[in-house]
Amino acid sequence: MFTECSSTNLDLVFVVDASTKSDPSGWSQLLSFVSNAARFYQISSSGVRVALVQYADRATTSIPFGQHNDANSFGSAVSRTGQLGGGSNLATGLDQARSLLSGSGSRSKVAIIVTDQFRSSSAISAAATNAVNSGILLVGVGVSGAAGLFLDSSAFQSLLQNRVVIATGYASLGGVVSQAVSQACPAQATRKQSSLISYRTKKSNILFSLALLLYRPHVS
Repeated sequence: MFTECSSTNLDLVFVVDASTKSDPSGWSQLLSFVSNAARFYQISSSGVRVALVQYADRATTSIPFGQHNDANSFGSAVSRTGQLGGGSNLATGLDQARSLLSGSGSRSKVAIIVTDQFRSSSAISAAATNAVNSGILLVGVGVSGAAGLFLDSSAFQSLLQNRVVIATGYASLGGVVSQAVSQACPAQATRKQSSLISYRTKKSNILFSLALLLYRPHVS
């Protein structure tokens, strides 16, 4: 268990693609991923709060915050969740998650997007930008190779600033749970960003020092 983020004051929303699947087991396997990921957290009213949003052509909150205060109860509710069906519009899911997290106050906010198809669009980019500007850490879990569906993994990575894990087929989702959870830790994301800034600063300082050494004015 990732103890640093498993018991913190965190509001976590799973945003799941509930569009129509050619594979009849696709929806249940996406839900199984959500249940398994939730078990990494100490869910309670004062610790980690969890919710479930599903989206297709529209989005809806299937499980709001505070309805389930332990992983077993949440997992059971997730497994009973019906599927919207229809097309796939991630922008609606992101907007729904942002609305749901708007009441989180000073708590850390994370949305884990679970989808088996993705094509970039200006509407999705705008919704993602609005979510990030609201202080939400976005993490993606993609399923590639689902029958009849297309996942543009490069565009998905770009949208979510490389905080994405990809499973090859629904059956591989169980193997990426811990990797996805590790990405969905605000403290780790902050450290990574700080490390990147520190690296870039040091690199700039080194290049500047080299330039000073190389540039020696000619003295007559």
